[in-house]
Amino acid sequence: MKNLLKIIVILVFLVGCKNQTKNGTKQPKSNFNLKQNYAEFQTRLNENDTLIIYANVGVCTSQLFEKITIIKKGKNLKIIPEFKEGNINNSEYDLQNSILLSENDTLWKFGEFLKRNISRRIRKNEMSNPRLRLKYKTQKIDLYTNGLSDANIFLTDYSETMRKINIDIIKYVTRNIDTVEWNKLKQLNEKQIKETELEIN
Repeated sequence: MKNLLKIIVILVFLVGCKNQTKNGTKQPKSNFNLKQNYAEFQTRLNENDTLIIYANVGVCTSQLFEKITIIKKGKNLKIIPEFKEGNINNSEYDLQNSILLSENDTLWKFGEFLKRNISRRIRKNEMSNPRLRLKYKTQKIDLYTNGLSDANIFLTDYSETMRKINIDIIKYVTRNIDTVEWNKLKQLNEKQIKETELEIN
């Protein structure tokens, strides 16, 4: 009888531990769809969902790449920016200070930036390379620019948008091109300028 009682106690304990483990590690399944919810990601991401932005923010001979990791934490977004100088061999991303932003923030307006530029999903010719990639799990959206002039329009819009969350704007080169260099670039045929490909890890 004692042995039977011990077995029952052990079974009850094991079943209780199993249920507790299930409840403790189970997370709600995410219903975020990048292609449908990209512009509302601030409020549509679920807890611990991660959205990554890869951007090529260099122009001409400058190769500067940015990676922004966005993680949903409660009612906030944790934004982790990183930069990489692409023309340095084997360079790695330089981690910046993370930023905590409310999901209800109306200052950053990155969703509106994406809406303005969503027509850039179409690659116009073989000279066009992705300037920006949104990645959520296996889903991705690429935005392209077409030539130097179009790249500068896009990057100016992008950098103005990013200023709203105080990402180190000094890293951006869209408004820091030397005047002499810019005059030389204007004389070049844009079709002969191949944009630097977006580096995505």
